[in-house]
Amino acid sequence: MVAKSIETKLYVKQGMIIGAIVLVMMLLTSFASAFAVGIPGDISLYPGQTFDATFDVMNYGGDIVVQGEITQGSEIVSFIKGSRFDVTGGSVVGVPVRYQIPANTPLGTTYDVGVIFRTVSAGEGSGSISFAEDVARSFKVVVGEKPAGIV
Repeated sequence: MVAKSIETKLYVKQGMIIGAIVLVMMLLTSFASAFAVGIPGDISLYPGQTFDATFDVMNYGGDIVVQGEITQGSEIVSFIKGSRFDVTGGSVVGVPVRYQIPANTPLGTTYDVGVIFRTVSAGEGSGSISFAEDVARSFKVVVGEKPAGIV
């Protein structure tokens, strides 16, 4: 009987420790910064075309600041309004970019485009925990014929 009582107490103590660990992990993850980046798939543009678009930075955590960098294809794509962006918790921020295809680019040319966004700071004083995070994306820009009817 005594052995069973000690065994029961041991199981209860282990259960409480495991429960406390799970609770702490749940609380920590609810305050963590997390973000994602939405970009277009492969796109087709024509020689001489300038095209403005956006990359969407989605924030699932507390307020953050992200820094964007074009890692490939900077000869045809650039950030329009700088490369540093404030992204409040629970929001989606459209990051404006501009594609400019040189007029003398041969049809069929393919550009590899790469972009990376890095968390440079998290909401200070908000009690959130920041895990350094990078989000990298890549896609292709294919140079095709100018559609009929476009001047």
